[in-house]
Amino acid sequence: MVPIAIVLLALALRLIRLTHFGLGNDEIAEVFWSALPLRDMLHFVIRDAVHPPLDYFMQFLLDRLSNGEWAWRLPRVLAGTATVALMMPLARRWFDERAGWIAALLLAVSPIHIRFSQEVRPYAFGLFWMVLAIVLLQRGRIVAWFIAVYLAAMTLYFAGMIAAIVSIVMLPRRRMALYILGWIALYAPWLPVVFGAARGTSPNAREQLTWSWFAYRLQTLGTGDWQADPISIGSWLLWAFALIGVVIAIRKRETAAAAVWLVVGMLLQIAVLQLHPHYPAVRHLLPAWLAVFPLAGGALSRMRGFAVIALVVLFFDARTLRDYYHHGRPEWNHVASFVADHVKPGERVLVANNWTDLNFGWYWHRQPRIVDVQKITTHIDGPAWFVISSCGIAPELARMPMMRAYHYTNHCEVRYVPAGVSIDIPQCP
Repeated sequence: MVPIAIVLLALALRLIRLTHFGLGNDEIAEVFWSALPLRDMLHFVIRDAVHPPLDYFMQFLLDRLSNGEWAWRLPRVLAGTATVALMMPLARRWFDERAGWIAALLLAVSPIHIRFSQEVRPYAFGLFWMVLAIVLLQRGRIVAWFIAVYLAAMTLYFAGMIAAIVSIVMLPRRRMALYILGWIALYAPWLPVVFGAARGTSPNAREQLTWSWFAYRLQTLGTGDWQADPISIGSWLLWAFALIGVVIAIRKRETAAAAVWLVVGMLLQIAVLQLHPHYPAVRHLLPAWLAVFPLAGGALSRMRGFAVIALVVLFFDARTLRDYYHHGRPEWNHVASFVADHVKPGERVLVANNWTDLNFGWYWHRQPRIVDVQKITTHIDGPAWFVISSCGIAPELARMPMMRAYHYTNHCEVRYVPAGVSIDIPQCP
C-alpha cells in the first residue's frame, strides 16, 4: 500500500492546477515549432540546438491528436510520476526498502520536479528515460537499458550523459566500448548538430561560481522557490543527508554509482556549462540533481529519527508548493483574456518588446475578439492598451492608468493610454 500511496500522491500533486497557468516562453516556442510541418519544425530545432529532437517529435504528434494544453502537459505529468515510481526499486536495490520509500516520497513532493513535470518541455521525459535506464541496468535488462540511454540522450543532452556515466560505473568494462559505438551509430544523424553547437560561439557570458550562485541552486534544487530565497532548513537537511548518502555509497562497489551520479555528474555538468555557457538556469542541473533522492533515502533509512527529519523537509516543500500553485507559473492566458474583455472598438493593443509579443500574442490570437497587436517603437497615441514585461517602465508610461499588474508573469503590467494623449518613451529591449 505504501508504494501505491506515494505514486498517487505524486500524480495528484502534478495534476493540481495543471491548466490554470498558461504556457511560458520556452513552452510556446516548442508548441509553435511542433505545430509546423515536420521539415520546418526540424529547421527551428536544429537552428536552436539547445535540445535534441525527441521531445519535439512527441509534441508534433500530440499537436495533431489534440489542441488542448491539458493534453500537451499530461504526458509530462505521467513521465514525472513514473520517475517517482522508479525511485523505489532504484533506491531499494542500492540500499533497502525503506530507502526506496523515502526517496520516492521526497521526490514526489519536490517543488522543482513538480514544476518541470507540468511543463511542455523535454525535462520530465529526459529524467524519466535516464532513471529507467539505470533501473533496467540494475535488473540486467541490457537491450532495454541500451535503448533507454539512447532515448535519454535524444531527449536531453545531460540526461543521456549522466545515464552513460552511471552505466559505465555499473557495467563490466569489457563490453563498454561496444555499447558506446552502438550509441554513436544511432546518434550519428544528430551529431553534426551537436558538433556545430559546440563549435559555435555562445551568446551567453560564463557564470561566476560565487557563493550566491551556489546558494540559489542549493535552495531551488532543495525545498525552495525559484525566487531569491535564503537556504531553508529543509534544503540544508536534504543536501546534508544526500552527502551522507554519498559517504555510505562509496564504501561499496555496488552502490558507488549512486555517488558518482551526484558528485561526478554535477561537476561535469557545471564544467560543460562553463566551457560552453548557456542561459543561466537551474534546470540544466536536473539530471545530476536527481541522485539526491536515492542518496538521501539511503542515509535517512539508517537513522532512528528519520521520520522527523523527513517531515521537516516535507514541511518546507509544502510551503513552497503553496506559493507555486498560487503564482508559480506564467499567466499570459489571463493577461490576454483581461485585455480582450476590456478593449473597445477603435482602441489599439500595443506590446513593448519581442518577449511580450511572443507570450501575450500566443494567447491573444486565441481570443474570440481579435484586434491586431502592434509592437511600438518609441511613440504611443491613445486610446491604446499597452502590455509590457521583462523591461523597465518609462516615467512617461508610469503616469498612465495601471489597469492590471501580473508581477509573477515576467513583471507584466497592463496600462491604458487615454484618447488624445500622446507620449514618447524609450525603446524597450
